[in-house]
Amino acid sequence: MSVYRGRNLFKKKLQLPKDEIIKRHKLFPGDLVQVVSGKDAGKQGKVLDIIRDRNLIVVENVNMATKHMKPNPFYPHGGRIQVETPFPYSHVQLVDPTLNQPTKTEFIFTRQSQSELEPKKWYRLSKLSNQLIPIPEKEDPFKQLQEGPLDTKPDVVNETTFYPSLNVCPFPPSFMNEMERMRRKNRESQAL
Repeated sequence: MSVYRGRNLFKKKLQLPKDEIIKRHKLFPGDLVQVVSGKDAGKQGKVLDIIRDRNLIVVENVNMATKHMKPNPFYPHGGRIQVETPFPYSHVQLVDPTLNQPTKTEFIFTRQSQSELEPKKWYRLSKLSNQLIPIPEKEDPFKQLQEGPLDTKPDVVNETTFYPSLNVCPFPPSFMNEMERMRRKNRESQAL
């Protein structure tokens, strides 16, 4: 009889061969995509996560599954909840923002406007409408957090409190005396 019940802790995760892994993903978290095949075909949602080593994608309110939760701090009463589960990356396409339809895309390195001052960036070109679709910015999880009483204020962080000087030793004299004593002892032992 096995000591470990349930899933095998020593079993390797399912991984695809290296030649089957998509090298350049055209979808990013925050993109609006539409499911083009499978049980949820036609649904649109925002990309929550991409599991690159297994070619899977998690989309908001798509491919929902029931998860049974024990009572915990987030779910005090426990019960059954609906969660998004990953499904194959090839089952979704990016939604063209101008036509609101799924489209194929290709990467191009250009400026969005004609201004020479604007730096060149990677964009996705919609093959349906020939419009540039920008890559979404990464969401900062700390941006929504409010400053609390234990947080350090920015003016305190920027304040300079230590001024290095070569005239004054940064360590206390007792520490320096001990270091000098050890150095002398080491030199005497090597001389013998």
